[in-house]
Amino acid sequence: MLRNSFPCAVVLLFVLAASPAFSQANFYVATAIPPGIGTKIKSLPYTISSPGLYYLGGNLSYSAAGNAITISSNDVVLDLMGFELLGNPASHGIRVNSNSVEIRNGTVRSFDTGISSTTNVYGLHLNNLRAYAGRNGFDLSVNNSASVVGCDCSGNSEIGVALKAGLVSGCMANANGTGYYISGAANVLGNSATNNSYRGFDIVTSAYVLMDRNMANGNTNANYANSAPSAITWGVNAGR
Repeated sequence: MLRNSFPCAVVLLFVLAASPAFSQANFYVATAIPPGIGTKIKSLPYTISSPGLYYLGGNLSYSAAGNAITISSNDVVLDLMGFELLGNPASHGIRVNSNSVEIRNGTVRSFDTGISSTTNVYGLHLNNLRAYAGRNGFDLSVNNSASVVGCDCSGNSEIGVALKAGLVSGCMANANGTGYYISGAANVLGNSATNNSYRGFDIVTSAYVLMDRNMANGNTNANYANSAPSAITWGVNAGR
């Protein structure tokens, strides 16, 4: 029985390895997009105005003011495919104006704000992203709900992650002004905040916030700061 099933296992492994895109654990790996699937973004600025999959085919630079990429349609997936959007202090990297949007797998660098959203946006998911060397990494301070998972926001002069409501989990914030700025009901789970010049975690809301399995160290003003302590449920958080 084992002898007969071995060739099948080999074939299955070969198919997965040769596939242009496959998932391993929670990390999405995309080496190529098959022809006819999705829309490749080849130049900036670019506005997404229809639902679907959009992706980068290489690194792109943006030297003008305004938004490098604007998402103005619901039900969009934007896959950076491991590539980088490089901006300037007068520009924003990715601006989200619509609902049910996922952005994943890449880097936004040297923008005023790497990724931001407008008021009342819901269902925004940021996964496996880096936001480096700007003013703000992710500004999600006015949207209705967002999840930020497995991201690194470092080297930003003001804030790494600003979140009004939702989830931030498994992220890193190093050498920003403030690592995480939480202004609404949120789950803040399993993140690190290190060497930020002001605060590691700054919680400025009376809404309920769950803080658990986080680590903060070397933040100049405070590792953890909050304006309404009674609204926070504290689990185990290193550096507190």
